[in-house]
Amino acid sequence: MPIDQLQLRAIRENSEPIIGSEAEYGPLMALIGDSRFVLIGEASHGTHEFYHMRASLTRRLIEEKGFTAVAAEADWPDAHRVNRYVLGRGADQYAVQASTISVDFPPGCGATAMFSNS
Repeated sequence: MPIDQLQLRAIRENSEPIIGSEAEYGPLMALIGDSRFVLIGEASHGTHEFYHMRASLTRRLIEEKGFTAVAAEADWPDAHRVNRYVLGRGADQYAVQASTISVDFPPGCGATAMFSNS
């Protein structure tokens, strides 16, 4: 499928790349402004760099912009378990228990203990 040059130009003019430094978040937070929704996309599907960036950005959205909800693409049973933990309704005592990797995910994809304190 050929690349639509108009769409490519629109993406380049209206997106903010993040390549690893939290110092880059300042312009992104300014761009977000008073938006009610922020969509965070990625192409890696499971790298620790993305999980770290997403956790840092999500924290800033909550603390600096007043966001009160986060929706994430996830396997339903795993996401439900995490949601029950967050709401204090689950049987899990610790975040790391609620965020165990489903056997359906390849290694490195899905919830990891690495970010239970992020």
